Amino acid sequence: MDHEKEPYSPHSEPLHPHQHHDAHMSVGRYIATRIPSLKPPMAKVQNPIRLLRLLNFQQWMFFLVAFCAWSWDAFDFFTVSLTVENLAETFNRTKTDITWGITLVLMLRSVGSIIFGLAADRWGRKWPFIVNNVLFIILELATGFCSSYKSFLGVRALFGIAMGGLYGNAAATGMVWLEICIDSRYLTG
Repeated sequence: MDHEKEPYSPHSEPLHPHQHHDAHMSVGRYIATRIPSLKPPMAKVQNPIRLLRLLNFQQWMFFLVAFCAWSWDAFDFFTVSLTVENLAETFNRTKTDITWGITLVLMLRSVGSIIFGLAADRWGRKWPFIVNNVLFIILELATGFCSSYKSFLGVRALFGIAMGGLYGNAAATGMVWLEICIDSRYLTG
């Protein structure tokens, strides 16, 4: 009977009383053992066209809804980038001041992903995704009706939270109905 070596576990007992696995490993040894692990496995890649043909109508619709939501999210984010000069004139501010609105969006995406991720874990993805999209539409419209620089920054901050929440739910909604055999790397790039 073969005795295979058990995989390393940080909680396992040392093989020898004086052997302490990685606890006292030198930096050089650590790097030498980790660099080879960075090379990805060279598994045979399946043809993505053949895999996409396996999707049924419902799976395509889930993917397209999520893709459209994510695309609209990106479109609205970049509308501010493309209109920085006009917004600076409207609010009588510098272009640097206006780009703080972009920075706020990017900074608060993680807050949105946490909020809407927890909501999706608690109530499922459907209703948080719908609420997130409605919030997103309201904030898109509100950006156009901002009458002061402070309101612009406030709306963009809330938009960042909505943007962060949308991506996770959109990605999960797009991938939830895919077959086990399809590797989602083909669809997300």
